[in-house]
Amino acid sequence: MRKFELSDFKGLSPPLVEDAIELLTHLDERLLVLVEKELATGNKIGRVSKGWPSKDGLLVQMSGKMKLDVNLPEGVQYEFRNDPHYWIHEFTTYNGLNQANHDMLICNDKYLS
Repeated sequence: MRKFELSDFKGLSPPLVEDAIELLTHLDERLLVLVEKELATGNKIGRVSKGWPSKDGLLVQMSGKMKLDVNLPEGVQYEFRNDPHYWIHEFTTYNGLNQANHDMLICNDKYLS
């Protein structure tokens, strides 16, 4: 797993970055791969929180346009939300058989390049 640093985040104070780094150690590996690819392109993590979309799930929001290609890891689902109240792009993965317990990667930009 990548060692996350303060420079991987945008808009978070150092204490919040420390909390986010701890949460990222629990992110589903399939989404972690996508986050690492985004960071390699220069994108930043804008938010990490626990308890959404499920009680034990994690939500990771990228701060910029996502440059992901269409070759997603097996088990990752993509949905174009295009909801101005929430986010535009959503990547979810399910942890085992409990489909109510999953993690999510989102971004607010209008396209994937």
